[in-house]
Order: sequence, then structure tokens, then C-alpha cells
Amino acid sequence: MNPRLQLDAVIIDLDGTMVDTLGDFAAALNGMLADLGLPGIAPDAIRNMVGKGSEHLIASVLLQVSGLPQGAPELAAWAAPAWQSYQKHYLAINGQFSQCYPGVLPGLEMLRRRGLPLACLTNKPLDFTRPLLASLGLEGYFSQVFGGDSFPKKKPDPLPLRKTCETLGTLPGVP
Repeated sequence: MNPRLQLDAVIIDLDGTMVDTLGDFAAALNGMLADLGLPGIAPDAIRNMVGKGSEHLIASVLLQVSGLPQGAPELAAWAAPAWQSYQKHYLAINGQFSQCYPGVLPGLEMLRRRGLPLACLTNKPLDFTRPLLASLGLEGYFSQVFGGDSFPKKKPDPLPLRKTCETLGTLPGVP
């Protein structure tokens, strides 16, 4: 860490930052698709759809595998059953196909030794986030954990970042 940086807290994302969760997404989404009678999707096709919350991910997958145009009535009809199925499948496998990226644990240890309060801020729902952090041994590093359902808006909207900074007693800033 650059000794000239004056950090007073750190906010870290989860999926694709600390943890490779692509395998979990693929298993849950393919279970959901099977429930809906739709063809499966390859993990590589999912990779670029992650990052804007579960609802966006599910809608993007349905759009891709169905071959229907955006706004098709069938897509809207699948939304509620897809969400329920996805939640069921994700909760059943949460963390089984995920792993921390190399360097994450040593990095968190270094931040802890420096006494910096840490928050995990993700678009993943809290019901998925907390068990995942626990299964990977990460939950003890964070004084605050916020999911995509913690605030009225999700990232990339700045509201979750601002609210997390408030909770940590700091102002947003870029090192």
C-alpha cells in the first residue's frame, strides 16, 4: 500500500473482485432455465452479464437463451417464476462453486493490521451475501455488509457507496 495514501476506511465489492462466483451463477441460472423449460447457458456467456444485480442478470439470461426480442410479453411472464426458481437454486448451492481470488485473504489481513474499517458492498442480495462470506471465511473482516437489497438503488448508482461511507464515518474518495 502506498504510504502517502490517507485511507480511513475501505469498501470492497464481492463478485468478481474478491470472489469468483461464476460457477455459482452458472449452476443457479441453469437450474432456473431447466425449471422454465429453456436451454442452458455456458458460464462464459454469463460473465459479462454479472454486476448490475440479480434481476438484471436473470433478465439478460432470459433474453439471450429465449431468442425473443426485448420487451416480448413472454419475457415479462417469466420474470416472477424465474426469480423464485433462481433464488431456490442459488441458496441451495451458494458458495459451492466459488472461490476467493489469489491475494484476497492476505490483502484483507493487511488492511485489518492497519486498523482500517472494512465494508463489503455488493449488488448480491444479503440472503446470498452473508452465507457466501461465511462459507469462504471472509465474514470476520467486515464491520459492515450491504447487499443489493440494502438501499433503494443498486450500484452503479452512487447512493449505496454514499450510504456505506456514512455508516463507516467517512467521505467518498478515490486514492
